[in-house]
Amino acid sequence: MNDAEPTEPTEPTAPAEAVDAGARGTLVLRDRAVERIVEAAVLEVDGVLRHADTLEKVTGRSLPRVEVVVAGNRARASVEIATRWPASLADVATRTKDGVARALTELAGLTVDAVDVHVAHLPTDIPERRRVQ
Repeated sequence: MNDAEPTEPTEPTAPAEAVDAGARGTLVLRDRAVERIVEAAVLEVDGVLRHADTLEKVTGRSLPRVEVVVAGNRARASVEIATRWPASLADVATRTKDGVARALTELAGLTVDAVDVHVAHLPTDIPERRRVQ
């Protein structure tokens, strides 16, 4: 038999004084998580394609490629993309830059210093992908 005495329920403790949200702690985002946010933002841009040649599939160097440097609450991103000919490269690059900056600001809470976009591949033989809107 159990010799332990039954315990009486305790009353919940009173909530502590309201503490400013900034004083409660911090959120630390890993660099890889920030890169995933940027990659998702890049792939949402109309005209940006996933691309990998045979060798790139083996080595894991497919496009888009993303590199993000985070220092404190500031970020700098560099992305390499593929887009289809005859897309306006300037237009796709601008929309990519804006989308990445927006995602880093809204989703990661970072101040964006720069977003560099490089069009690394311009295939002409990929069938157009339709998007549902």
